[in-house]
Amino acid sequence: MLKTALVILTWCSIVFIPGFPVTNILAQETTKISQLKTQLETADATEKAHLLKLLSDEYENIDKQKQIDYAKQILDMPDSLVNPRLKSKMYKLLAEYYETEQSDKTIKSPSNSKENTINYLSLTVFIISLIVMSAVIVWYRVASKKYKVQLKDIEDRAEKVYQEKYEAQNAIEKKLETELQPLKEDLSKLVTKETEYKKTLKNLEEANYLKNAFLSNISHEIRTSLNGISGFADILETELALLADENLYSHAQKIQQSGNKLENLLSNIIEISKIEANVIEKEIKEYDLGEIIRFVETTNTFKANEKGIVFKSKIEQNLPKVLADSEKLKRVLNELIDNALKNTYKGFVTIAGSFDEQINKIKIEVKDTGVGFPDDYAKLINKAFGSEADEVEKSYQGIGIGLKLCKKFINLMDGSISMETAEGKGSIFTILLAAAATQDSSITKATEATLINAPELGLLDIFIVEDDRMNRMVLEKMLKKSGSITTAVDGEDALNIIKKHQKKKHQFHVMLFDVNLPGPWDGIRLMKEIRRLYPEYRRVPFIAQTAYAMSGDKDRFLDEGFDDYIAKPIIKNELLTLIEKQIIKFAN
Repeated sequence: MLKTALVILTWCSIVFIPGFPVTNILAQETTKISQLKTQLETADATEKAHLLKLLSDEYENIDKQKQIDYAKQILDMPDSLVNPRLKSKMYKLLAEYYETEQSDKTIKSPSNSKENTINYLSLTVFIISLIVMSAVIVWYRVASKKYKVQLKDIEDRAEKVYQEKYEAQNAIEKKLETELQPLKEDLSKLVTKETEYKKTLKNLEEANYLKNAFLSNISHEIRTSLNGISGFADILETELALLADENLYSHAQKIQQSGNKLENLLSNIIEISKIEANVIEKEIKEYDLGEIIRFVETTNTFKANEKGIVFKSKIEQNLPKVLADSEKLKRVLNELIDNALKNTYKGFVTIAGSFDEQINKIKIEVKDTGVGFPDDYAKLINKAFGSEADEVEKSYQGIGIGLKLCKKFINLMDGSISMETAEGKGSIFTILLAAAATQDSSITKATEATLINAPELGLLDIFIVEDDRMNRMVLEKMLKKSGSITTAVDGEDALNIIKKHQKKKHQFHVMLFDVNLPGPWDGIRLMKEIRRLYPEYRRVPFIAQTAYAMSGDKDRFLDEGFDDYIAKPIIKNELLTLIEKQIIKFAN
């Protein structure tokens, strides 16, 4: 600001103070002046101001007009290239020059008095300007000092506020740390518990896997033995029926019935295990309840007739479709009817289907006029059927594996099951399941029915691969009237037999393979190898027969390439029906 004031003062002195006359003195240029002029021609912008100043000084006593010309050149240069003091000096030089020149003019001019007045006025203005500028400078210094004091005060207050904020933040962080410490400890405990639970879960998963593997293996072993028992019992029944020996026929029949009961018990245990392990699959769809009930009625009519019990079904007209898993619902109804037939010695067993509009549910009732259950046992069953479910049963042989399985299957279908009973007055089992959103008034009968007595298939070339001698004998007996039977004990034996027949241009019509064969072959590998070596066998049905009956076995065998699957123990009629179906399919 001081620099600006000096510039203004210098400008005012130039504008308002007249110059003095200058006598031009002509002189020869000295050598030094010539050198300076030469340097001036090649000098850059920074050096030019200095050289002009030197030339101006040299001409001070030689040629006043040239001195003024050089001074003007200095003043024409930008401020950034000229020292302010030098410019001020040049302004002063010009002012003196013009003042001298003006004095000379005043002496010669007739209006000398008027110009003197102007000169005094100019001087007065200059003095006033100088006073104003001095006042501005003083005011600036006072104000600057005042503002510095205020700025210092603001800085002190800002520092205080910052310090208070810093202390408050530290206090909050300490308080928060104190309050969070218990939570951190709890979190650490939870993390430790989570780790322990994960380890426990891993152990349980491994235990569950071992349990399922154990059940699968024991199922295979038991079903293999049952296949022999049931197969020979079936053969004995046929032979004894031909001999008309009722006593021995009854014994063979009891063997068959006991084997079937043992198979059902094994299947129920495995199913319950799968449900508890949450590995069982369900397929909820809309089904015609009438078809399901008629299927169950056909399955159980023979057993009812044997005991002299009337077995009837009743289906409400225009019954909506039921939302259920068809196979599991059939299993439940068969179990309830079997239970009713076992506990009924005279009278009737009925199964009825109806629609309860108030709760929008399909109701299925299985009634019998049997012995019923004592009150305490009935309470135990209803408790197991209720939400408490699966407490340890006491007395009376428990509630039965079959009834437990019924309850679990109904739960899987999001339904409910209950029982009403009185000792000596029979029982009523009631199942409630969701009804489909739309009704189907045209309930159609099933287009296919399970064959009770499958026809003999005629002359077929059947190839059986079975490592168990007893099972081979059973299968040969079952299929001997269906055609020619060829057997092999393992994979190598099977490949050698097929190779010999291929040389004779002979091909088997049906391939019945046990899945669990001695190493290095199993039924799946053997089937794939035969179809790889002999492409013509891709047009021949391969049927897997195995004692494994865990969830997904059938789908797995079909995915591997088998055309169908039958589980042990094998029922003759079921096997004949399955072979017939495959022969018809491949013939078409």
